[in-house]
Amino acid sequence: MPGVVVGEDRFDVCIVGGSIAGAPLACHLAAEGFSVCLFERRRRDERKLCAELTHVNLLDRIAAFTGCEACRETVSAPLDRVEVVAGPFELERRFELGKGITVDRLALEGLLLDRAASLGASVRNPVQVEDVVVSREGVTVSAEGHQVHAQVVVGADGASSLVARRCSRPWRREEVGATRHVRLPVAPAELTTGPSTMRFDLLPDVAGYGWLVPYDGEIGVGVGGFSGAVHDHFDRLLERYERVAAGRAGRAGAWAEMARRTVRGAPVPAAGPARSTWGERFLLVGDAAGFVSPASGEGLSLAVTSVETAASALKLCFASGAFRGRSLRHYERLWRRVMPDFAGLISLRNAMAGAQGIAWLEACDTDLERLALLAPLVGTAELGATALQLLERLRRRVEGQTPTNGGST
Repeated sequence: MPGVVVGEDRFDVCIVGGSIAGAPLACHLAAEGFSVCLFERRRRDERKLCAELTHVNLLDRIAAFTGCEACRETVSAPLDRVEVVAGPFELERRFELGKGITVDRLALEGLLLDRAASLGASVRNPVQVEDVVVSREGVTVSAEGHQVHAQVVVGADGASSLVARRCSRPWRREEVGATRHVRLPVAPAELTTGPSTMRFDLLPDVAGYGWLVPYDGEIGVGVGGFSGAVHDHFDRLLERYERVAAGRAGRAGAWAEMARRTVRGAPVPAAGPARSTWGERFLLVGDAAGFVSPASGEGLSLAVTSVETAASALKLCFASGAFRGRSLRHYERLWRRVMPDFAGLISLRNAMAGAQGIAWLEACDTDLERLALLAPLVGTAELGATALQLLERLRRRVEGQTPTNGGST
């Protein structure tokens, strides 16, 4: 059961970070009767760095978890086609319009923060958390000269998580990748691929990929990688995507000029879950816990999965009245049952890096096989197991252990 609140600055749970992980968790716990304090450092009009690509079912999951029925209203653009460019291969797949979407994350997270406040959560935004101190008696969170106290703190504050640094450990350099992204005022209808197509370019040199995605009246161009100098590829991608765009106005290089002042970069966990996603009176969710696909960099669906399991673990802790590290261990047991095989996805990413990646694609018999192999690299984590099985089969084929037989997946 929820704890007893004593004074306006004492809460059951303090959540640091009000993005796609922290805001839904605040909604759910507040609806269950917990006293919740949530800190979000960004202003409501400050967009997070994200390609904002997801599956429409994710919005339904968030709506069911939070009771926020307006989630579907935050769809920015429905998608029906994906193009993947990998060396000499240009692959495409069509699907039902709207099955894939870009989401207006700014609007979605604003809705969720308002929903949390309406349910009784204390939403403090924009407020920067300065320190987190955990003791046997509880958690103290300091923010802008003020302190709040809670039984448990949840770190939902991204790859540079303060909660993780105070309670767990910082990421090592080799465990962090990088992204660069820009939104351009270019109408998606001007693209040769049309306003409902997303494009991915495999970039083996950085063990990553570039993307071109449509929004409502804009397009997004980005690059993400897990090794090497990601920024070196960004300008080249802008030029490449501008060349394939139809009906653009102005001279060549206009996209790079538009992007110069607004391009942004951010770290992204590259090694799977943090060594400790739980401990003495703390849990980590979303990017703060490393719940990002190490193959694709996709983290929206994994963030939601992590808070669904975190909510269950927290309810058990409050029911027992125990908040020590061992009491929170159930959280890891839960997420391990539903998260993808991170180690396998790292193997897939490494196999697709460098010239070897093209060799794997050349070993495929059909475009269907190639798409299955690339699927985790473009965000469909559900196909990870299929791709890993295919990778192992191709490995044997390339090494001459099994002959090419013309079969397909």
